[in-house]
Amino acid sequence: GGEVNRPGRTPGSEIAALREKHEQEMEALKSQHRETVEEYEAEVRRLAAKLSEGADPRKIADLEARLKELQERLEAEREQHVAEIAKLRANSEENLGNLEKIRRLEDEKAAMQRSLESKDQQLRELDAVQAQLRDKEYRLFEANKALDEARATHSASLSSATRNLEHEVQGLKRALQDKEQEHEAALRSLAEEHRRDAARQVAEVESQVAALKADLEARDRRAKAEALEAEARGRREAEEERDKAIRELKARESALEEEREVVKRHAVSAQVLGDLSNKVDTVAARAVEREERIGKQLDKTLKDRDAAVS
Repeated sequence: GGEVNRPGRTPGSEIAALREKHEQEMEALKSQHRETVEEYEAEVRRLAAKLSEGADPRKIADLEARLKELQERLEAEREQHVAEIAKLRANSEENLGNLEKIRRLEDEKAAMQRSLESKDQQLRELDAVQAQLRDKEYRLFEANKALDEARATHSASLSSATRNLEHEVQGLKRALQDKEQEHEAALRSLAEEHRRDAARQVAEVESQVAALKADLEARDRRAKAEALEAEARGRREAEEERDKAIRELKARESALEEEREVVKRHAVSAQVLGDLSNKVDTVAARAVEREERIGKQLDKTLKDRDAAVS
C-alpha cells in the first residue's frame, strides 16, 4: 500500500510524490541490474580471455561450466529483475488507484464535513427552538398551576355566584314570559280595535261613495237638463237671429229695390248704382257672417253640453 495521507497534503500531491518515488525505485533497480550485468559481462570476458590463452582442457571445462553458470545466473537475475519491475509497476498502479480512491474519499469527506456542519447548525437552531419551547412549556405549566390554584381558591365563591346567576336567569325568564303574555294580549286587543276601526272606516267610505254617486247622478241629470235647455235656447236664439237677419235682408232688398226703382225713375248715374250695389253686397255678407256665427255658437253650446254630460 501507499503512505498515509499527512495533514496539509492533498491527494494530488500524494500521487505526484508516489509517482516520483516509484520512478526513483525503478531507476535504482535498473542501475543495480546494470551493475550486476556489467559484473557478469566482466567475468565472462575474463573467462573468455583465459580460454583464448589455451589453458589446460580441464580448466577449460571448468571455465565453460563457470561461464554457463554465470549465464544462467545472469538470465535468472534478468527474470528476477523483470518480475520485480512488474511487481513494482503493479504496486505503483495499485497505489495510484488507492490514492485516487483516497482523493474521492477526501472529496466525499469534505462534502460530508460541510453537510455535517450544516446539520450541526440546524441542530443548534433546533436546540435553540427546543429551549424556547421548553421555556414556554414551563411558563405555561406555571400559568396552569396558578390558574388551578386560583380556581381551587375561588371555586366556592364561583359556585355561589353561579347559583345566584341561575336564580337571576330563572327570574328573568319568568319576567320575559309575563312580558310576552302581556304583549300578546296587547296585540290581540290592538288587532281587535284595528278591525273595528277598519270596519267603521269601510262603512264611512261606502257611505261617502254612495253619497258621491247620488251627487254625481243629480249633477248629471242637472247637466243634461241644462244642456237641453241651452240647446233649445240656442236654437231659439239662432232662429230668432236668422229670422231677424232675413227680415233685415228682405227689408234692405225692398229698400234697395225701391231705390233702384227711384234710380230708374230719376236716371241716376252709374256711380250711384255701383255704390248701391256695394252696399247690398256688404249687407248680404254681414248676414252670412251672422248666420255662421250663430251656427258656431250653437255647435259650441252642444259640445259644452256633451262635455258636461260625460
